[in-house]
Amino acid sequence: MLQRRWQSPVQADSKFGQVLDRPGYTGNLRIPENAPQLSDLLAEAGPARLPAVIDAGILATDGDRYRHWDTLRHIPPPGGLSAAEWWLGIKIARRALAHDLPLRTVDGLTSTYGLPDPVLQMTTAANAMRAMRWRWARLRRAGGA
Repeated sequence: MLQRRWQSPVQADSKFGQVLDRPGYTGNLRIPENAPQLSDLLAEAGPARLPAVIDAGILATDGDRYRHWDTLRHIPPPGGLSAAEWWLGIKIARRALAHDLPLRTVDGLTSTYGLPDPVLQMTTAANAMRAMRWRWARLRRAGGA
């Protein structure tokens, strides 16, 4: 009978698995804090603060960065908003950019993806580079370079 040294494929990764096998070991592994749910944020902001959040003109990204809640909550929020209100504004902006996928989770929830401006800029630059390489290869094949 074949003996298994590891319990799961994740633990089979050399040192990573060994670290996880130590009881009570936390080391440098830090689990990020889960982002607050939209319903909780709306309830916390209430009808009095919601117009201020919407009028703040918050975008889906912070500059050119698509930040997670665990990072964003440590940054000073703009315009007199709390961190939770700032995250609410970002969630609203990201919902406006969301596209549904024809996929569902085991629980029946829909999957979405978003294309904020930095992602579109990166894909545009990548497409331009790809087109340039294609033209260069075509010129080389034709003997023009």
